[in-house]
Amino acid sequence: MKLTFFTLLLILPFILTAQVNYWQGGIFVGASGFSGDVTPQATPDPAEVSLALGLIGRVDVTSKLGFRGSITYANLRGDDANYPIRGDRGFRFNTTLIELAGVAEWEPFASNRYYANARGRIEMDRLISPYLFAGVGIAFANLDTDFSRYEGNNPVIEQGIQEDRSKGSSQTAFVLPLGAGIKFDISNRLTIGIELGGRLTFSDYLDGISMAASPDNDDAYLFGGVNTYYRFFN
Repeated sequence: MKLTFFTLLLILPFILTAQVNYWQGGIFVGASGFSGDVTPQATPDPAEVSLALGLIGRVDVTSKLGFRGSITYANLRGDDANYPIRGDRGFRFNTTLIELAGVAEWEPFASNRYYANARGRIEMDRLISPYLFAGVGIAFANLDTDFSRYEGNNPVIEQGIQEDRSKGSSQTAFVLPLGAGIKFDISNRLTIGIELGGRLTFSDYLDGISMAASPDNDDAYLFGGVNTYYRFFN
């Protein structure tokens, strides 16, 4: 709760100084992937990619800088059986996650979107425009971790499994979202953004596995998909 309150304080000046004519709302539909103790690579196996859905609110702060708040529901999963190097261990997990995030979005060519015509009236020029984003967030995770297929007798791993089980089935993690995308203005009201973003976390327990695997490395996850925005202005 303290972190959420701090985040709201952080974004409040952007909201208060924003131009009310440039509010946008929308939805995110995409996919999620995980990188951590089960996944031995930066990108997930295709079998571990899951659906992610979200709601978005965005406001322009300047002609090139906007602020975006979002709530995203996702499923993160991994299975040692998908990686031959890990097949003899047999760990697997399925995590349900809700992320609250606030990011600053920099769109370098956005100032070209609006212009004054010969009569001095503001018009919109539909763009194809790249953007970058970075910010802060908090993730609430409900864990379903399965160690039952482990049949080894490594005392370090067995002790680690007991410690990991003792952490319970829910975790909260501070996350840093960052990524890039490209926007397509479909009409004066409707914009579609295709983006890919990673989440650096400060937790090694989003999969419920740490001491039994790699306790020195924090987990990470990513979202990729389509944002559909609607502009609320005349």
